[in-house]
Order: sequence, then structure tokens, then C-alpha cells
Amino acid sequence: MREAYERTIAETEKKTHEQTPIHPDRLCRELCEVLDRDATVVIDSFTLSGWMTQWFRSRFPGQVVDAGPLAPVGHGVGMAIGAQLARPGKADRAGHRRRRPR
Repeated sequence: MREAYERTIAETEKKTHEQTPIHPDRLCRELCEVLDRDATVVIDSFTLSGWMTQWFRSRFPGQVVDAGPLAPVGHGVGMAIGAQLARPGKADRAGHRRRRPR
């Protein structure tokens, strides 16, 4: 079942791959390819959440921080700060790794 789902979303992404501006499907797929496997993913928009969850596979509980189906915007900064406090020294976005102060 998972293989059929992955095949379907890959076919959809292929159809939109060359669109300008970049289609969210392509953006999320490419972002997931370069994300640190240990990163905490903070999603600041419910609209992007739908696209991101098609491509991203969580590897541990709490890896994806999202406000859910309420379609809010602007909570991402606070959530990223919380993720950084919960997991110091780990990547909190797109492979960007912050160092703890010495």
C-alpha cells in the first residue's frame, strides 16, 4: 500500500516539477531530500503541512512540530525556539545546525 502511495505522489510531483513559481510538491520533496535525518521540522503554515507530510517520514516522536488543521501562521519562530530548547544542538530547520553557547 505504501509503495502505491509513494508512486502516486511521485507521479504528481513529476507533472508539476517544471512549474514556475516552484510548486509546493517539488519544494517539499527536495527539502526532505536534504534535511538532516535528526532535524526537528517546524511547519509554520497548515497549507504547507499537507505537502510536507506527503514526503517527510518521521523517525522519532516529536520530529514534526505543527499547529494542526487550524491554518495559523506566525507560530513557527516560537515553536523553533521550543524545539531548540528541547533538543539543544540539534538541527531545527532545513539542516541548519546551531551550536550551544560555551
